[in-house]
Amino acid sequence: MFDLGKCILVTNNDRAAEKWGENVEQVVMVETYEEVLLKTRDLIHTNHKLLTHPQASSLKPNQTPYRTILLYSETG
Repeated sequence: MFDLGKCILVTNNDRAAEKWGENVEQVVMVETYEEVLLKTRDLIHTNHKLLTHPQASSLKPNQTPYRTILLYSETG
C-alpha cells in the first residue's frame, strides 16, 4: 500500500488543500485546471506515480473548475 505521508497533492481547490494538507508530504497549489495537469505531468516525468485521475466527479464537468490529483512521491 501507499503511505499517505509520502504523497503529493496537486490542486487548484483551497478546500482540498486545507482538508488534506496535514496528511500529505506536500501540497502544490496552482491557479487553473490546466496548471494542475501540467504540474502533474512534470511530476510523472520525474518518476512519481499517479494515484488518482483528474476526471471530474460531477455530471457537469464543464461547470466544475476544480481538480485535485494525488501522486506518490517515492522515486527510483
